[in-house]
Amino acid sequence: MANGSIRAGDETRFITTSDDPAELVNFGIGDLRLGVEAQSGSLISRGRVILLDLATVEGTIQSGAEVLLGTGATVSGAISQNADISLPPFPSIDNEWPATSQGSVLLKAGDTQLIEPGAFDLVRVPPNATLVLESGTYYFDSLDVRPRAVVRAEGEVTIEVRTGAVLRSSFVDEGGGIVPVTLRYRGLAPLGLVSAFDGSVLAPKADLSIGSGHARSFTGMFYAKTIDVRPGVTVRLGQPATIMSFSFKSGRIDADSANSPNEASAYGTCSFSPGRMNSTGGLCCALMVLFLVRRRKISSNGASVRRYD
Repeated sequence: MANGSIRAGDETRFITTSDDPAELVNFGIGDLRLGVEAQSGSLISRGRVILLDLATVEGTIQSGAEVLLGTGATVSGAISQNADISLPPFPSIDNEWPATSQGSVLLKAGDTQLIEPGAFDLVRVPPNATLVLESGTYYFDSLDVRPRAVVRAEGEVTIEVRTGAVLRSSFVDEGGGIVPVTLRYRGLAPLGLVSAFDGSVLAPKADLSIGSGHARSFTGMFYAKTIDVRPGVTVRLGQPATIMSFSFKSGRIDADSANSPNEASAYGTCSFSPGRMNSTGGLCCALMVLFLVRRRKISSNGASVRRYD
């Protein structure tokens, strides 16, 4: 979910943890753009929706602006453009920062250090060093994790970062397997996920890039000002802990109740909780509407697309 724009590179895939097409929501007025042969579930955007050549949407499109379709782009459900779209407030980070800090943690190559939950200044983990985090919440003024560094999370770990974060290694368990963590980033500098990641990222003021390194699979929930998913990356979108409900009536999306944005389907009421989906309204999952398409060519980042009318 983004508060400005979403840009998905060529051949990206967005799926749920059960391998179904996953929905993308753009709260901002920037573009929601799927690259060539990209695949997703339903799309909701206050800004334009752009599907480049052969992109596939398994679901509906709701756009507060226009919808542009490249050659061979397909949408299985209804397309609504220039719609009146109302979404809940974008998630924010407003809890207080701890008043006292335990100082910086500056590891050297070969070091292994365990730190308990609390507040710290700079935390730096260089190559061939190991940082061990216990279950709880950590507050880092800045976090610098380099390639071949090890950050071991034991239990449920939440990391809040205030100013800057460099994440070039994954969070793992004692056996080296990827483990889920919650990352809450307050900074303005761009945030990049280079290595495989599992968990949730909330970066309401930052640009988030996913897959800028060699890793090609990322799992969790992602919220940022803008989101840029690099070509060939697969993103598995999990379910947040809170339940989300949307009602769709006459092309309008109204949030009945929400603690955070979540997936929704068009023309009905869909409630989501971990591992469960309930829908009412009859047309929620199987509405097919025919539209007339005027094949007017429009330039979009070098691609030839047509406006959907």
